[in-house]
Amino acid sequence: MDKAYMCTTSLLRIDLKALHEGENTAVYELDDAYFKAIAAPDIQKGTLALRFKAKRIGDLYELDFHVEGVVYVACDICLEEMGLPIRNDGKLTARLGDENVEDGDMVIVDKEDGVLDVSWYVYELIALAIPIKHVHEPGQCDPAMVAKLQQLSADGERPGEAESIDPRWAKLQQLRTED
Repeated sequence: MDKAYMCTTSLLRIDLKALHEGENTAVYELDDAYFKAIAAPDIQKGTLALRFKAKRIGDLYELDFHVEGVVYVACDICLEEMGLPIRNDGKLTARLGDENVEDGDMVIVDKEDGVLDVSWYVYELIALAIPIKHVHEPGQCDPAMVAKLQQLSADGERPGEAESIDPRWAKLQQLRTED
Protein backbone atom coordinates (compact mmCIF):
# COMPACT_ATOMS: atom_id res chain seq x y z
CA MET A 1 0.00 0.00 0.00
CA ASP A 2 1.30 3.45 -0.90
CA LYS A 3 1.75 6.04 1.80
CA ALA A 4 -0.48 9.11 1.34
CA TYR A 5 1.19 12.49 1.69
CA MET A 6 -0.57 15.79 2.29
CA CYS A 7 0.68 17.65 -0.70
CA THR A 8 2.78 20.75 -0.76
CA THR A 9 4.36 22.03 -3.93
CA SER A 10 7.76 20.97 -2.61
CA LEU A 11 6.54 17.35 -2.60
CA LEU A 12 5.74 17.69 -6.29
CA ARG A 13 9.38 18.52 -7.00
CA ILE A 14 10.62 15.07 -7.97
CA ASP A 15 14.32 14.32 -7.52
CA LEU A 16 14.76 12.03 -10.50
CA LYS A 17 18.27 10.99 -9.47
CA ALA A 18 16.93 9.74 -6.12
CA LEU A 19 14.41 7.37 -7.75
CA HIS A 20 15.56 3.77 -7.76
CA GLU A 21 15.70 1.63 -10.89
CA GLY A 22 12.28 0.15 -11.70
CA GLU A 23 8.90 1.32 -10.42
CA ASN A 24 8.41 4.03 -7.76
CA THR A 25 4.95 5.03 -6.49
CA ALA A 26 3.42 7.61 -4.19
CA VAL A 27 -0.04 8.94 -3.34
CA TYR A 28 -0.62 12.62 -2.59
CA GLU A 29 -3.68 14.33 -1.11
CA LEU A 30 -4.29 17.66 -2.85
CA ASP A 31 -6.41 20.27 -1.06
CA ASP A 32 -7.08 24.02 -0.99
CA ALA A 33 -3.51 24.70 0.19
CA TYR A 34 -2.13 23.18 -3.02
CA PHE A 35 -4.25 25.46 -5.22
CA LYS A 36 -3.25 28.47 -3.14
CA ALA A 37 0.46 27.58 -3.26
CA ILE A 38 0.53 27.46 -7.06
CA ALA A 39 -1.71 30.55 -7.39
CA ALA A 40 -4.22 28.62 -9.50
CA PRO A 41 -6.20 31.03 -11.69
CA ASP A 42 -9.43 29.03 -12.10
CA ILE A 43 -9.58 26.60 -9.18
CA GLN A 44 -9.13 27.62 -5.56
CA LYS A 45 -10.77 24.71 -3.76
CA GLY A 46 -10.77 20.96 -4.08
CA THR A 47 -10.05 17.62 -2.48
CA LEU A 48 -8.23 15.21 -4.73
CA ALA A 49 -6.03 12.14 -4.63
CA LEU A 50 -3.00 12.06 -6.92
CA ARG A 51 -1.49 8.66 -7.62
CA PHE A 52 2.01 8.97 -9.04
CA LYS A 53 4.06 6.19 -10.61
CA ALA A 54 7.56 6.61 -12.02
CA LYS A 55 9.39 3.91 -13.91
CA ARG A 56 13.13 4.51 -14.16
CA ILE A 57 15.14 2.87 -16.91
CA GLY A 58 18.66 4.31 -16.69
CA ASP A 59 18.38 8.05 -17.33
CA LEU A 60 14.87 7.74 -18.82
CA TYR A 61 11.79 8.17 -16.61
CA GLU A 62 8.23 7.27 -17.53
CA LEU A 63 5.89 9.20 -15.22
CA ASP A 64 2.22 8.25 -14.88
CA PHE A 65 -0.30 10.42 -13.03
CA HIS A 66 -3.86 9.61 -11.99
CA VAL A 67 -5.90 12.32 -10.29
CA GLU A 68 -9.38 11.83 -8.90
CA GLY A 69 -11.61 13.82 -6.58
CA VAL A 70 -13.77 16.93 -6.39
CA VAL A 71 -13.01 20.53 -7.34
CA TYR A 72 -15.23 23.48 -6.45
CA VAL A 73 -16.16 26.03 -9.10
CA ALA A 74 -18.93 28.60 -9.62
CA CYS A 75 -22.11 27.44 -11.36
CA ASP A 76 -22.46 29.12 -14.77
CA ILE A 77 -26.14 29.88 -14.09
CA CYS A 78 -26.49 30.93 -10.44
CA LEU A 79 -22.82 31.58 -9.54
CA GLU A 80 -23.10 29.45 -6.37
CA GLU A 81 -20.17 27.20 -5.55
CA MET A 82 -20.62 23.62 -6.69
CA GLY A 83 -18.55 20.47 -6.48
CA LEU A 84 -17.54 18.77 -9.72
CA PRO A 85 -16.20 15.23 -9.59
CA ILE A 86 -13.17 14.84 -11.84
CA ARG A 87 -10.87 12.08 -12.95
CA ASN A 88 -7.93 12.24 -15.33
CA ASP A 89 -4.74 10.43 -16.30
CA GLY A 90 -1.53 11.81 -17.72
CA LYS A 91 1.85 10.59 -18.91
CA LEU A 92 5.12 12.41 -19.05
CA THR A 93 8.54 11.21 -20.14
CA ALA A 94 11.67 12.75 -18.68
CA ARG A 95 15.38 12.25 -19.09
CA LEU A 96 18.49 13.86 -17.72
CA GLY A 97 20.38 16.21 -20.04
CA ASP A 98 22.54 19.32 -20.19
CA GLU A 99 19.74 21.86 -19.65
CA ASN A 100 16.01 22.12 -18.85
CA VAL A 101 13.93 21.75 -22.02
CA GLU A 102 10.23 20.93 -22.55
CA ASP A 103 9.13 19.40 -25.83
CA GLY A 104 5.53 18.17 -25.70
CA ASP A 105 5.37 15.17 -23.38
CA MET A 106 9.18 14.89 -23.19
CA VAL A 107 10.99 16.91 -20.55
CA ILE A 108 14.77 17.15 -20.35
CA VAL A 109 15.97 17.93 -16.83
CA ASP A 110 19.38 19.42 -16.08
CA LYS A 111 21.48 16.47 -14.88
CA GLU A 112 23.27 18.66 -12.31
CA ASP A 113 19.99 19.54 -10.57
CA GLY A 114 17.97 16.43 -11.45
CA VAL A 115 14.75 17.87 -10.00
CA LEU A 116 11.50 18.00 -11.99
CA ASP A 117 8.69 20.23 -10.65
CA VAL A 118 5.36 18.69 -11.72
CA SER A 119 3.08 20.92 -9.62
CA TRP A 120 1.88 22.95 -12.63
CA TYR A 121 1.60 19.83 -14.82
CA VAL A 122 -0.69 18.29 -12.17
CA TYR A 123 -2.76 21.51 -12.07
CA GLU A 124 -3.20 21.37 -15.86
CA LEU A 125 -4.22 17.72 -15.58
CA ILE A 126 -6.90 18.74 -13.08
CA ALA A 127 -8.06 21.78 -15.09
CA LEU A 128 -8.40 19.74 -18.29
CA ALA A 129 -10.71 17.29 -16.53
CA ILE A 130 -13.24 20.00 -15.65
CA PRO A 131 -16.20 20.12 -18.04
CA ILE A 132 -16.60 23.35 -20.02
CA LYS A 133 -20.15 23.82 -18.73
CA HIS A 134 -20.47 24.05 -14.92
CA VAL A 135 -24.14 23.78 -13.96
CA HIS A 136 -26.03 22.31 -11.02
CA GLU A 137 -28.41 19.42 -11.53
CA PRO A 138 -31.90 20.64 -12.53
CA GLY A 139 -33.61 22.29 -9.57
CA GLN A 140 -30.38 22.74 -7.57
CA CYS A 141 -29.54 26.32 -8.64
CA ASP A 142 -30.20 29.25 -6.32
CA PRO A 143 -33.91 30.08 -7.02
CA ALA A 144 -33.48 33.82 -6.34
CA MET A 145 -30.65 34.07 -8.87
CA VAL A 146 -32.55 32.02 -11.48
CA ALA A 147 -35.61 34.30 -11.07
CA LYS A 148 -33.43 37.41 -11.46
CA LEU A 149 -31.77 35.90 -14.54
CA GLN A 150 -35.14 35.20 -16.15
CA GLN A 151 -36.32 38.70 -15.35
CA LEU A 152 -33.28 40.29 -17.00
CA SER A 153 -32.77 37.83 -19.85
CA ALA A 154 -32.63 39.13 -23.41
CA ASP A 155 -35.45 36.79 -24.44
CA GLY A 156 -37.97 38.20 -21.99
CA GLU A 157 -39.30 41.76 -22.22
CA ARG A 158 -38.60 44.02 -19.31
CA PRO A 159 -41.74 45.68 -17.95
CA GLY A 160 -42.22 49.24 -19.18
CA GLU A 161 -39.66 49.01 -21.98
CA ALA A 162 -40.76 49.09 -25.58
CA GLU A 163 -38.64 47.17 -28.03
CA SER A 164 -36.72 49.66 -30.14
CA ILE A 165 -35.19 48.81 -33.48
CA ASP A 166 -32.34 50.73 -34.98
CA PRO A 167 -33.87 52.71 -37.89
CA ARG A 168 -31.14 51.44 -40.20
CA TRP A 169 -32.46 47.91 -39.74
CA ALA A 170 -36.20 48.70 -39.77
CA LYS A 171 -36.45 48.12 -43.55
CA LEU A 172 -34.89 44.67 -43.15
CA GLN A 173 -37.41 43.87 -40.41
CA GLN A 174 -40.23 44.60 -42.89
CA LEU A 175 -38.72 42.24 -45.47
CA ARG A 176 -38.54 39.46 -42.90
CA THR A 177 -42.22 39.78 -41.91
CA GLU A 178 -43.76 40.16 -45.41
CA ASP A 179 -44.39 36.44 -46.03
